[in-house]
Amino acid sequence: MRFQLLGDVAAETDGERFPLGEAKHRAVLAALLVQTGQPVSVNKLTERVWGIDRPRTACKLLRDYISDLRKYLDAGQEGTGELLPPATGASYRALIRPENIDLHRFRDLFSKARQADGHDNTEVVGLCREAIAQWNGEDALADITSQWAERVRIRLAEDRKSVRVLCLKAELRLGRHGQIIGELADLTAASPLDEQLMGMYMLACYRARRPGDAETAFQVITARLLEDSDSAPGPALLKLRRQILARDPALDLDDSTDFTASGRPNAAGTTAWTPKDGKDDNMHTLADKATKLTVQAVRRQLVQRPAAGPSAKMIELLRRTFDGDETAEAVLTKVEGNPGDPAVVRELRSLIVVRLEQDVSFRKEVDLLAASSTSPAGPAIVADSIDHATVFQEQVSVSGDFNIGR
Repeated sequence: MRFQLLGDVAAETDGERFPLGEAKHRAVLAALLVQTGQPVSVNKLTERVWGIDRPRTACKLLRDYISDLRKYLDAGQEGTGELLPPATGASYRALIRPENIDLHRFRDLFSKARQADGHDNTEVVGLCREAIAQWNGEDALADITSQWAERVRIRLAEDRKSVRVLCLKAELRLGRHGQIIGELADLTAASPLDEQLMGMYMLACYRARRPGDAETAFQVITARLLEDSDSAPGPALLKLRRQILARDPALDLDDSTDFTASGRPNAAGTTAWTPKDGKDDNMHTLADKATKLTVQAVRRQLVQRPAAGPSAKMIELLRRTFDGDETAEAVLTKVEGNPGDPAVVRELRSLIVVRLEQDVSFRKEVDLLAASSTSPAGPAIVADSIDHATVFQEQVSVSGDFNIGR
């Protein structure tokens, strides 16, 4: 039995779909499948299905829906109702293997493609194309209308775009510019202000002996940036345009070797042109601030002092943003358990960087919270007593009456 989340929520046996009940049944199933194998609390499930305005009978309705789903699964394939066991404590879980769910196959393939990037372009393309093939529609959870489903939809749409970009970069390195111009044109039309995509499209056009189309594309994004944000293309895109106008041989392929804009191959001999205009630095600065605010909130909670202000809003933003992403949720849980572990904090920061790059609305919220934070140069500990403390790579000031030790 296989399950589909990257499109309408569905299940099939031997290639044949079978009914899963009404929309709310499918919403409950989806809310469990995104974290298959992991317990999902009743509170979180009801929020995912109904939102914050859940009915007073939500817990009973949830039990009924899961009972119905067991019957639907058994009807599709005898014995599979056991994959949705009764609640344990205040949580439910789905016992369905990740490889039988298209979402988890997609994530696994995407992860493998990123690991192969810079080592084997052909493997990257194969993994990315297979990941894209897991989708059965334009939108994930297409028939689910909750706020949670919409957040998951937006995040997965960004992940799908990232997979396509990773794939197209590898194809450019392999000299397949003529084959991917159409796909790049579609992507730039959908994201007309994306300078990375536009640079890839311009480079593909140039290599396909269509420099006029490359120049037209540059003029289009220049006009759109001016109109939408009163800004101009970044230095990297400007440099690429100059190279195209000058027919710089550094942009040409030499046998199977691709070159950077500087005309020198990297250690793997495979690096393609990628815009760099200072935005990466800003992303990392924002990630530093977001991580610090999160750790501050966690520390306050651990000493039973409620987090407030930007730090409280930041950790709530991360919980909301990571909801449904089992890897990210697990890392955030580790940080909440031990904010003094540098390895775990670095892992959280890396996840924040990725989300900042992918999600514009998340980046705006983080920017606002970081700007409203007026934290001192180092964190302060104010307490009546301290048994032990690990401070996140900062010098600290301590005030209040306290004893250190036991």
